[in-house]
Amino acid sequence: MNRFEIEKVDISYFCNTEAHIGEALFKIASERHEVTTIKYAPAGAVLVGISLNDVIEIDLSKYHIPRNTALIGSKVEILKRGKITICLPPLEIPCGQPLYIDKHGKITWKYSIYKIGKTISSQDESGHIKALIKI
Repeated sequence: MNRFEIEKVDISYFCNTEAHIGEALFKIASERHEVTTIKYAPAGAVLVGISLNDVIEIDLSKYHIPRNTALIGSKVEILKRGKITICLPPLEIPCGQPLYIDKHGKITWKYSIYKIGKTISSQDESGHIKALIKI
């Protein structure tokens, strides 16, 4: 995920697993304000949005936290609605193509159970495409 125009962001959740910018986050049904990646999501977890932070485990006494980075256990910014630019393998994906979350938590154009939006431009020669996210 390269660029984005945010319309709606949710900052009410804590993330207790490592996650990357652009990765799908799921709410754990038994926890009120905890999200996780698809890798650790139990059955029944609900898609809440796309991570706008890299969530990492780091020793604060040795390193500085980069911008758009959060520590494991911290609150994270979750994109619920907005326009983003993503890079997919160049396959001539048309404008209006539905977008989904794949089994690895990444954005894809291939059909999956989690529909998250659609493309709003045609894919350029370098693989970049603009997408409208609505979760």
